[in-house]
Amino acid sequence: MFVMLVSSLFIQSAQGQSTQYQSELDWTAKHQAILNGDAKNRDQNLRSKALLKEHARLTELRIVPDGEPGEPLKLIGRVQDPNGLPIEDAIVSIFQADTGGFYAWDDAKNGTMDEPNARLFGFVRTDSKGVFVIYTIRPGGYPRPLKSKTGDLWIPSHIHLTVEAPGFQTHQCASTCQLVFSDDARMTPYWQKWAKNGGQPILTPKRSPSGEWFCYYEITLMPG
Repeated sequence: MFVMLVSSLFIQSAQGQSTQYQSELDWTAKHQAILNGDAKNRDQNLRSKALLKEHARLTELRIVPDGEPGEPLKLIGRVQDPNGLPIEDAIVSIFQADTGGFYAWDDAKNGTMDEPNARLFGFVRTDSKGVFVIYTIRPGGYPRPLKSKTGDLWIPSHIHLTVEAPGFQTHQCASTCQLVFSDDARMTPYWQKWAKNGGQPILTPKRSPSGEWFCYYEITLMPG
């Protein structure tokens, strides 16, 4: 049944017709298929992600499948204008690596870091208070270092994020914002400087009474 749904969506999209998810359940099933690795064709995944972004409606989303290894993390964000007023219906795009530092299913085998095909991803919209919530895990740092004249540079764990809203400039730092963590042992002075110079947010994770990590991130969009 699900395969039929996927095929229908792709046929409509290829013909250039308006594609609409019939229900929130359809959207969730499509998202879950990529999280679970049921759909490993890269081109189809990229087309699916474009459709998922176009039809995103949820304000809270879990972007990891059941049983995903890692420490649970709840990311709470608020999007506002320069006057501190909430921006409703902004779309937030987010993706990250798994605990091993890999993005796509084939990264470990192929020695790649296929960010566009990241399996841990999602799209949400902000609510009337400008708030969105992401349920995920704490990502791992990249498994291979960058080579430099001063030695190996181990990239810290991070979460990629962009925010878009009509009438405002896209919040994307250099390309995508990379949310890094203040308690990451890889956040050496080199990476602290990198984050400061590039406007990359350094989040401070805290633990809830239940043991879950959580972070808060406030985003100001500039008129554009």
